[in-house]
Amino acid sequence: MNNTNIISLEDVYESMLDYVVDNNFTGACHSTSAAMYILLSELGLNPKLKIGEVCLYSNKVCFDHSWIEMDNHIFDVAIGYPQPPELGGKYVCGPIFNSIDLSTDQYSDVCFRYQTAEGLGEPALSVSRWTLQEYNDSEDTDIDIWDFTVLIGSRCKLDLNRCSLVEKYGSIRRELVIIE
Repeated sequence: MNNTNIISLEDVYESMLDYVVDNNFTGACHSTSAAMYILLSELGLNPKLKIGEVCLYSNKVCFDHSWIEMDNHIFDVAIGYPQPPELGGKYVCGPIFNSIDLSTDQYSDVCFRYQTAEGLGEPALSVSRWTLQEYNDSEDTDIDIWDFTVLIGSRCKLDLNRCSLVEKYGSIRRELVIIE
């Protein structure tokens, strides 16, 4: 592979962001983070797939969420596109790349290490216990994550096979972030 064909973290993130915006794919943090985890792993990077409670420092808006971390930096497309307000979603910030809020070009004002007295609610509590295959097979998923990952991969010129992805990543679980 020559240098002009190298696929980068930025390519994957931009492809995911474009899909979310173009398809109004809101409130899909569990699916987008799962697909990002797989795609970044396929690039040979070392992403961490996380789930927990997050909170906006400025106004204490707290919610259950899934995201990606690499080298202690946050990569999170979905946070910029919450569920519609009638489903409980609230805008907190723009998408986050390398811990930077892309709407402000500043470090994110979101605490990804937070815990309310209530802890995770449903469905996040279930999602935190499931493998990626169990999540995909559940009624809580909003899209087939394997086909979704292949689609996003194709947008950034990754040639992926659904069956191979299931075999490689089906047993992966999210890391639950809790404060003790």
